[in-house]
Amino acid sequence: MFVCLIVWFFISILSVFSAFSLLSIFLEKKEIIKLLGIQPFLTSFIGTLALSNLFMILAFFSSLRITHLVVVSIAVLSYTFFSLTRQDVQTLAGILRENFLTMLISSALSFFLISIPHHEGSDIVGYHIQMAKYLHEYGLVTGLALIHPQLGHQSIWFALPAPFEDFLGIYSSLIVGGFSLFISFCQFFRSLSRINKDIYEFFLVCFFLLSFVAFYALVDVTSVEVPLNIIIGMTVFCSLRYFSSEDETPDSEVKHIFFWPAVIFPSFGFALKLTGIPVFLFGIYLFIHRFGFKLNKSHLRWGIITTILVLTKLTASALTSGCPLYPSSLFHLQAPWFIGENSSKEVIELITTFARLQVTKAPENINHLNWIFPWSKTWGGKGVIYLFIFLMILILSCILVLKKDFLIFCKKYTSVLLFAAVGVLYIFINAPTVRFMGPYILTMASMFLLATFQKDAILSSLSLVASFSISEIMVANRKLGLIQALLLLLLVISSTLYREKYKQFIFLTAYTHKLVLHLAYCTALTFYSSTNTNLLLLPEVSSLKRQFTSQDINGVKFFFPKNSISCGYSPLPCSLGKVWSEFSLEDIELIDKEKGIAGGFKRKNYSPE
Repeated sequence: MFVCLIVWFFISILSVFSAFSLLSIFLEKKEIIKLLGIQPFLTSFIGTLALSNLFMILAFFSSLRITHLVVVSIAVLSYTFFSLTRQDVQTLAGILRENFLTMLISSALSFFLISIPHHEGSDIVGYHIQMAKYLHEYGLVTGLALIHPQLGHQSIWFALPAPFEDFLGIYSSLIVGGFSLFISFCQFFRSLSRINKDIYEFFLVCFFLLSFVAFYALVDVTSVEVPLNIIIGMTVFCSLRYFSSEDETPDSEVKHIFFWPAVIFPSFGFALKLTGIPVFLFGIYLFIHRFGFKLNKSHLRWGIITTILVLTKLTASALTSGCPLYPSSLFHLQAPWFIGENSSKEVIELITTFARLQVTKAPENINHLNWIFPWSKTWGGKGVIYLFIFLMILILSCILVLKKDFLIFCKKYTSVLLFAAVGVLYIFINAPTVRFMGPYILTMASMFLLATFQKDAILSSLSLVASFSISEIMVANRKLGLIQALLLLLLVISSTLYREKYKQFIFLTAYTHKLVLHLAYCTALTFYSSTNTNLLLLPEVSSLKRQFTSQDINGVKFFFPKNSISCGYSPLPCSLGKVWSEFSLEDIELIDKEKGIAGGFKRKNYSPE
């Protein structure tokens, strides 16, 4: 636990100064300090993403070692300190003291969640740990997708844990990857404490609480989905502040300083994962909404930053698979490590089929038109449907409370709601699972909860607490969860009858009941795990370890996990053999035998056309 706190505290401080360096391109120093004072965790997460992107660029040229971390840290800290006065440093120290307790509580909660053992099919043991280890030992290795298709999925988030491998080892991806979960808790508590000062903070309270109970319960909390989820939530929050009226935000400077995070976050969304394309397009819309198409310095600065982030993602994917938009073969390179159009189609088909039907190969009677009904009966399909049921109940609640003001609210935030709807539609067509679709659905749910909160705070809070049932619906007792969700609708109807004296009592009872159950569940899972680790110092990692056999193939020593379907924290290169669309290892060879693995892999006896 203490190691997690120290590492997360260090990344937070470094991220603040990194964000200061990036935001100074667009904002004055006093504006950045003001933004830090209002939203320290939102601001610092911009810096975290900037560091991730910088490390990924460095990985194009060399392995990521602790020396890179030290050099980057010194450069960022030096640049910032030369820009700050003594009074500025005192202000930043005051912000740190103000939020230290929040960071302490968040680190404890995050620690328990990352210590819950990972099942063998999870992405962290499947390829996330391997990817960070490749970046640490060799840099970005060309042709990795030839060994396993999942290694072709590149994200700047994989680069962040790599320099920490020198002293964290097996804990690196777990602790550093879990930083996004830590930020989620920090932002939740920060927004919770500021609701009385800024009503828009309730959006972030809703978004992150819903994420905890309906999204993070279904994904690896160290995976790329979590930082992308944060980006979507923070982008919408900043856009709400930007679109707010003069009555809601009299200080025009606040609207200005929140605009830039609203257009910077989406560019990082693309660099993280292709499922972030809708939020990336929303960022472009926001920029055009404010500046139009007339070129100025703001266009040039934002365009350069966005181009760097987009090219980082495209280059990383092109180097590992030959496909800039992997798994799509669109704009593929005629390179000896190109996976081939047939392999690309196989990977896309497998991802889509598994998302729709929870199987690796679709039955012959299922095609691209008649998959929806079978999908609705799968575990993943039901999860999406239950989330939509919850969303519909919230919309009905909002209509009953706002009445005519409901249409005014929708008209005011049409672009935000439309962005979330486009995100849902985009994911539904390609890979309809909660894992990818969840953040966009939760965005809409949080928007309607915010609208209800502006009229009836107790009812909106009660609706939020009722959302705790979502996790029960999707991973536990579905009937019980549905019953509790339907109770929300009854409470909404009863609230229209002005039975105010029952509202607060029901809210407090429901909140206490759900909070105790969820905390007990996570704590029990953590301590029940068989471990020799001292949990006061480090998280549980036994689920990441494997035993291996090895075999020399074409001059490369490959490692194979024994009695496991995933490589976990393995020596490199690790292979599962021929599982789905991998190339046979006999058909893969080193590009440069003198450089070894660092030189990359290519297809044997293959000549690009």
